[in-house]
Amino acid sequence: MKDKKILIIGGAGFLGQALMKPLLKNGISFFYADSTPIAGMEQYFVSLNVLETNDFVNLETDFTTVINLTGQVSNPSNLCLELNTKGIDNIIDFVKKNDLNFIQVSTISVYGSSIDEVNEESKLNPETSYGSLKAMAEYLIQNKLSKDKFSIIRLSNLYGDQQPKGVLAYLLRSLKQNDDIFFNNDGLLKRYFLNVEDASNLIIQLSTHFKSGVYNYLGNDVYSIKELINLLEQKSNKTLNVFYENSKPWENLANVSSTKIDVAFGYKYQHTLNEWLTKQI
Repeated sequence: MKDKKILIIGGAGFLGQALMKPLLKNGISFFYADSTPIAGMEQYFVSLNVLETNDFVNLETDFTTVINLTGQVSNPSNLCLELNTKGIDNIIDFVKKNDLNFIQVSTISVYGSSIDEVNEESKLNPETSYGSLKAMAEYLIQNKLSKDKFSIIRLSNLYGDQQPKGVLAYLLRSLKQNDDIFFNNDGLLKRYFLNVEDASNLIIQLSTHFKSGVYNYLGNDVYSIKELINLLEQKSNKTLNVFYENSKPWENLANVSSTKIDVAFGYKYQHTLNEWLTKQI
């Protein structure tokens, strides 16, 4: 049996760097593949463009698990399309040829909106281009790999130190700069929030004790936009100048179940959004 060795594709980003911390702490062998290395982490770096089939030819094959973090919202937007189609196809071919376990990091955006509870068996109904492309990537994986060789992790909104994107980064930046805040919905949009350290700990647990399947992984915090605004105002003792539009939000999920992953791994969340925000303000 091969010693555990993990390849993180798209590992130089926010989640990828968080994944490396428990790997290093636990002495687990890994490499991360991206276009440019992280300063100080060059010894673990592998240059890889997932859109270039030839890049996979010279890639080491003695891994046990591949974690794919590519295919996030990108600029230009057509790159997200390519990464979730051609890029996924190239990764699938590499994984299949070398008989590796595969973990695809996806999103609960694939469910779209629902007033009813959704779980891993619910029909996908993406409402945005991003959600649609991640659903396409899932479709390719499920149709080209054996069911016992892949796991798909549908994450909620990640937060943590050094996160440059997302609603929390926008709100904190606006708070510190005393900027007006604008939303293209009525403020009733609900979001589940997962600390990046909790996300990375669970993904590493999955990679070292692999269990195939599709899992929702949410975190233990859920707030509407208006509830987030109220929370920030309480913590900062400021009144924020917020503008909403009179339109219903997309990708608004009333209730998402994460029972499946809770039962499978029994991971206990280490962080709450309330505590993290207190440290930021």
